[in-house]
Amino acid sequence: MRPISLTVEGLRSFRKETRIDFTDRNQLAIIGDTGAGKSSILDAITYALYRQTTFSKQPNQELMNASAMQMRVVLTFAVASETWRVTRALKRTKGGFESVPPTLQRLDVVESLAGTADVAARIQRLVGLDGDAFLRTVILPQGNFARLLIADKPTDRSTVLRQVWQTDELEAVGEVAGQRATEAKALRVGLQMAALQYPQDPKSHLATLRKNRTARRKEAAKTERDLDEVGAAATDQQAADNEKALCQGVLRDI
Repeated sequence: MRPISLTVEGLRSFRKETRIDFTDRNQLAIIGDTGAGKSSILDAITYALYRQTTFSKQPNQELMNASAMQMRVVLTFAVASETWRVTRALKRTKGGFESVPPTLQRLDVVESLAGTADVAARIQRLVGLDGDAFLRTVILPQGNFARLLIADKPTDRSTVLRQVWQTDELEAVGEVAGQRATEAKALRVGLQMAALQYPQDPKSHLATLRKNRTARRKEAAKTERDLDEVGAAATDQQAADNEKALCQGVLRDI
């Protein structure tokens, strides 16, 4: 994420609308007297992205200038080749304060989102960090980086570092690779089981099959010959029976 411009109104030191242009600046230092608004710039960026402050995670009136009726922050930023603008505002009312639904617009194409949940989810995907990880690795309040290195539980530290290094894709690839390995193992077992059904010496097995085939052909030829002989004998027997019947008829006539 690369900030392009920041417009602030009614936020702590910035009572009137102020625009800061970050275009064509690769490095910059925020320098000024105490109370000039150095930290307010970082708070404005954090509030625009995550609805949080650098000193607390509460998106409340503590950022609003005491005499302002409205606090408004507009951050234009770039992610890869995309340009986005997020707007957040807080109004002072008779009963206290009222949050205005945030908006998020993509400027290079027509795309916009509104509502706290949708805007928060998209910004987290765009930046690749949630608010907690952002405050520990990008904008670092005093002591937070030491907390990341020393005080955090290993599981919390791993969560933040996974977001910083964007290892989610690698983890997804690892899961897919694990699934493919499982499938390959099952395929290997299946092939091994199928291979057990085949002879270890294919050439010898083929020779045996050919030999058996030749023997069966010879048996079939012998059977066919036997059938022919039986058929011929049956024909001879029928002829003899016919001749016998004829002779018996002649004798009866005599």
